[in-house]
Amino acid sequence: MLTGLIQAEAIFSAHGYDVVVTEWWRPPRPGKPSLHPVHHAFDLRARNIPDGQRTMMKKDLNAALGPDWDVVLHGVGSGVHFHCELQRSSLPQPR
Repeated sequence: MLTGLIQAEAIFSAHGYDVVVTEWWRPPRPGKPSLHPVHHAFDLRARNIPDGQRTMMKKDLNAALGPDWDVVLHGVGSGVHFHCELQRSSLPQPR
């Protein structure tokens, strides 16, 4: 996870923005599956980034993080953010 965050920070920096983690861990929410409770997801602030720039940054985040990650831009207004999650299938499986 930390490697993913470091890569995300490099993308934000290349686009001229500071990375702000708005959520890393949260308790499980009934009826809302999430990888936040198992520490495999983080959210990054995007409200201060213009729409066109967000689209480009999402593309760059996907490229930098690679196929083991999903990057979703969601939310509206002050809640818009990049949700980045490491897919469980990419993690070592217990024997």
